[in-house]
Amino acid sequence: MNMKDKKYRRSGVSIACYVIAAIMLVYVCYQIGSTVSTINEYYAQYEMNATPMEYLTYCGQAALQPFFYALATFMFGFILDAVRKNNKANYLSDEEIEAAKEAKKEAKDAKKFAKGEAAAAKAGNVTTAEKSVEADFAKSLDEELKADEKKAENKGQGQKKSGGNRKNSSYNNRANGGNRNNGNRGGNNRRSSGKKPAADKAEDKAEAKSEE
Repeated sequence: MNMKDKKYRRSGVSIACYVIAAIMLVYVCYQIGSTVSTINEYYAQYEMNATPMEYLTYCGQAALQPFFYALATFMFGFILDAVRKNNKANYLSDEEIEAAKEAKKEAKDAKKFAKGEAAAAKAGNVTTAEKSVEADFAKSLDEELKADEKKAENKGQGQKKSGGNRKNSSYNNRANGGNRNNGNRGGNNRRSSGKKPAADKAEDKAEAKSEE
């Protein structure tokens, strides 16, 4: 295909340079207008008019620096375009331009799709993490309940054992008390049985004396 049928494709950098230069030129115009208005207000206080040289001096001081930046930015973009025009790869036909636009659109769609998948995967990870946390909490809760049940069972068994020991000790105390009472009763009986023969002897002696 002939080069005349192809169109030059500008660089994004050169386009950005032209846009920045245009914005700076607008700012230069604003600075010039603001400076002229300030000069008029100043001389109006004294009912005087400023000379053209004064306008040029003050406006140049206010707008020279931004105008220089705008000019430098514009020239950078212009030089970049001039260099790119020497490269045949920067010339595209209408079909190639449409294909490039479609490819760019597909790349954007693929990027959006990848972002959506990443967000979905992140949400899935969050849900799985929440489920794992819930499972761990339920497991720990079950373990605590089982431990409490074991403690309660051990405590009940201990109480039963202590109750049996108390019953045995009370039974032993009662038995010992009975034995003591029986011993006391036997001693008393022995004493009483020992006293009766002595009384009988005294009575026999008294009867024998009376008979004499």
